[in-house]
Amino acid sequence: MHPAAPAVATCYGCLQPICDACVVMEDFEQRCAPCARAHRARKRRRSIAATLAAIVAVALVAGVGGWLWWTYEPSFDYGPRSREIARLTAQLEDEPCNRGKALDLVEGMVQAGDNRGALARSAAFFDACGDFTRLRWLTYEAHKRLSEWDLAADEATMLVASDPWDADFRWWRGLVYEQKGDDERAIADYRQAMALRPEIRSIPINLATLLERQGRPCEATAPIEQLLFYYPDAGNADALRQRADTLARAGGCRTEGRAARIRFDRGTGLIHTRARVNARAEGTFAIDTGASYVTLARRFAEETGIPTDGPQVWLATAAGPHTGTLATVDALDVQGLTASAVPVVVIDGLDPDLDGLLGLSFLARFDLVTSEDALEIRPR
Repeated sequence: MHPAAPAVATCYGCLQPICDACVVMEDFEQRCAPCARAHRARKRRRSIAATLAAIVAVALVAGVGGWLWWTYEPSFDYGPRSREIARLTAQLEDEPCNRGKALDLVEGMVQAGDNRGALARSAAFFDACGDFTRLRWLTYEAHKRLSEWDLAADEATMLVASDPWDADFRWWRGLVYEQKGDDERAIADYRQAMALRPEIRSIPINLATLLERQGRPCEATAPIEQLLFYYPDAGNADALRQRADTLARAGGCRTEGRAARIRFDRGTGLIHTRARVNARAEGTFAIDTGASYVTLARRFAEETGIPTDGPQVWLATAAGPHTGTLATVDALDVQGLTASAVPVVVIDGLDPDLDGLLGLSFLARFDLVTSEDALEIRPR
C-alpha cells in the first residue's frame, strides 16, 4: 500500500494488512471481516453450554424477577440483549458498586451499539465507586466507536498511567493518535508497545507505514523485520519481505559480510559474542531474541560516544524489565557481519560482565540457524 494511504492495520488472525475503515474489533483485537466472522463462530460454539445453563437459570428466577425484564423500557433498542440489559440494570440498583455486573452491563451496551449509554453508565459507576481499570477498556472503545479521538486518547492515557508496562494500552493510544494525524505520538506508542511485547502483531505495519510516510525508510524496516522474525510463515510474508528490502535499499541501511558462527555458553545457558560498535569500541554481548532492540550498557555507550539523552522507552529483555533511552548506531559488526543504522536502547543496570544485548533490531535483518553447539547469523 502506498505510504500516503489512510491508516493501515494488521489483522490479528491472518496478519494481512487491512484499511482502517475495514477493521472489525473483536475482544479488543483488530481483525479483517473473514477472521472476525470465524472468531465469532468459535465463540458461539464455545458458548452453547453456557447459554443452556443460563436458560435454566432464567427459568428458575423468572417467577421472582421476570417482571423486571418485562417492565423495563430502555430508550435504546437492544434487540436480543434487552432482557440481559434489564436484568443487570436491576441488579446494579441493589449493588451499585458490583464490578462484575457493571462490566457485563457496559460491555453489553457497547456490543449492542449504545455507546452513549455505556459512557453514561460508566461515568455513574466511577462517580459512585471510584476508578475501575477494566471498565476503562470499554469507555476507551466507546469513545473510539464514536470517533471521539481526544476523549479516547484521554482514556488510553489513564490506562497507560495505571500500568506503564502493559503493551496493549500503548498501542490502543497509538491507534487513536494515528487517527488524529498525530504521527509522532503514534510512532512513540507503537514503538513502545513493540518494545514491551516484541511478538506483537497488531501494529508493526502501522508503525512501518507512518515511518515510511515521514521519509524514514531505514527505521521503517525494523517493525516489518521484527514481525517476520516471529511470523515467518504469515500468508503475506513474501510481500512483507519485499517491502522491507525496498525500504532498506531506499534508506541505505545495508547488511554486509559472511555468516557469523557463535558457540553456546553451556555453563550459563547464554550465547555470548564480541561485537564492535561504530568501528570504535568492542564489547561482550549476549544474544537476546526476546528483545526488540539492541541494548547497550550506559557506560559502554558513553565510552563509544553514543548519545544517551534520547527519548525514554520501557522494554523487556533477558536481563529483566528496564527503562532506557533510544539512539541509533551507525554500524554494528559481529565477526565481520555488519548492519548499518541500527536502533539501540541505552540502559543502566545491565550485568557488569556484559556490554550489551543483541536484540532484534540487529538480528532480524539476518537468518538465524541453530545447531547443537552454535548459532549462525547468515546474511539474506
